[in-house]
Amino acid sequence: MSPTATARMFSEYAAAWARHEPDEIASFHTDDSAFTVAALGVRSSGRAEVREAVAQVCRLWPDIEFQERRLYTTADFIVFESTMLGTLAQPLPVGDAVVRPNGRRVALDIVDLIEVRDGGVHRKDTYLDALGYLTAMRA
Repeated sequence: MSPTATARMFSEYAAAWARHEPDEIASFHTDDSAFTVAALGVRSSGRAEVREAVAQVCRLWPDIEFQERRLYTTADFIVFESTMLGTLAQPLPVGDAVVRPNGRRVALDIVDLIEVRDGGVHRKDTYLDALGYLTAMRA
């Protein structure tokens, strides 16, 4: 894919996330895709597991949205820096702690590293400010 085609694909992928559509989001992933959010213990492999991981994210934060801060695309790689906003709807285990819903909409810094292969998302690694999130949820 060209950098322009990759950027276009990412725009459509981000729109699917904005609509909270796990099936649509998973359709952008390759059959052998991987999705990792290490801070939350999410490690999925294959489109079906990726779909379930995305569905879990949408259940945890039903009002999740991502505000773009920076976006870099090449033919086969995307770096997306954003602020995630969301209201936690279910208890969330984070390491030894469990974050409980408190009704507050909280902002969280995130960086996604996305490898593109065969026209789709082959690997998506999400890095987030877990300590900042824990602090904001306790405030």
